[in-house]
Amino acid sequence: MPLLLPELGMTVHAHVERVSPGFDPETRKINVDLQIDKGDFEFRGGVRTELTLDLPDPGGSVLVPASALVKAYEEHFLVLPDKERVRVVLLGSGPDNTRRVTSPDVRPGDEFLKYPSGNGS
Repeated sequence: MPLLLPELGMTVHAHVERVSPGFDPETRKINVDLQIDKGDFEFRGGVRTELTLDLPDPGGSVLVPASALVKAYEEHFLVLPDKERVRVVLLGSGPDNTRRVTSPDVRPGDEFLKYPSGNGS
């Protein structure tokens, strides 16, 4: 996986060496040790790194485009291609104008209309 070193303007390769079994649901943090491949730079403490990990949410929530949500009577819905509505619970905002939702009827990979109101591409 790529590990960005913003101050040095470079990316190096790293892989997960060890994952701590402890998970803090309040902060949503978990300790992870990375094995970093030697790059063309001097290793030193205090080098800021950025690592992006795309992991499934253990609670079953999914990210959907904000434009895919329909709000009616204080409830939120996603719309299937056949125009059927599926009720979801809005959990909050995600990155890049997405929303985190959950529903027993929604799973990663399900297809819904991105613009159910017809306004958009």
